[in-house]
Amino acid sequence: PNYNHARFLDERMQSVLGQTYQNIEVIILDDCSTDNSREVIERYRNDPKVTKIVYNDSNTGKPFQQWNKGIGLAAGDIIWLAESDDTCDAEMLERLVKLYMAHDCVYCFCRSLLTYEDGTAYGAGNQSMPNEEVEQCWRGTDFIREKLSVGNVVTNASSVIFSKAAALSVDHGFERYRGSGDWLFWIEMAEKGNVGFDSRAMNHFRQHGNNTTQKFYRNGTDMIEDHSIWLYLCEHGLVSRKKAWELQKYRIMWQMGYEFESEEIRRNVLRTWGYGRPLTRLRVFLARAF
Repeated sequence: PNYNHARFLDERMQSVLGQTYQNIEVIILDDCSTDNSREVIERYRNDPKVTKIVYNDSNTGKPFQQWNKGIGLAAGDIIWLAESDDTCDAEMLERLVKLYMAHDCVYCFCRSLLTYEDGTAYGAGNQSMPNEEVEQCWRGTDFIREKLSVGNVVTNASSVIFSKAAALSVDHGFERYRGSGDWLFWIEMAEKGNVGFDSRAMNHFRQHGNNTTQKFYRNGTDMIEDHSIWLYLCEHGLVSRKKAWELQKYRIMWQMGYEFESEEIRRNVLRTWGYGRPLTRLRVFLARAF
């Protein structure tokens, strides 16, 4: 999936086509880019691995709709959402497919290496995941309670491979989100099977001014959408009442110091999470939920 990432597309395509695991098809989806993305994409039209190129007539503004479109078009059993501004090590797919098959996973992912716009690494993501070089696997509901209930530890979709069949069977409510839909998607997917993790930082998650994740953090979209996912976890019994309150308190404290685009956005986010108002109604809700 691509939108206005022409300057990264060649590097991205080379990282995809250069994988040591070669049993792949490549589908390119462009969400009506206004830069020269089409020019770059057309260079790959005759590549034998590229099976489909789809240009939207208008911009959806909703990346998760593009996800679902790609999943529906794919012929394979396993999906990799190789986002257009990221890159990765050549052996990433080979290692993840091996882990996926060995533990009958519904999805598995690796650690992401955070990079500047020029590709220079400056740190590792997935900080709450194991640091030692190991492969691990969890039963999905255990993974939600231990990891995903705290936040989206699957920090970048480019680091994940997952079951097409499972993806098509989840509630497509995640498509309505603009920023946090991936967190809900990984929660719902984990409810359907095992989750694997390779701690090697094989995915390179690029941070830059046009990065969708950063934009949605600054304008408060992610934080407000995160609240509805927190409610989902509570309603479905995927987080204990004690942990739910701890998470709410942590989120409020974190957001008080976060750098939003304006003070008005900060106040709106804090109000959404219950800061500055009586919590009796939320307590009643949680008592009913559990």
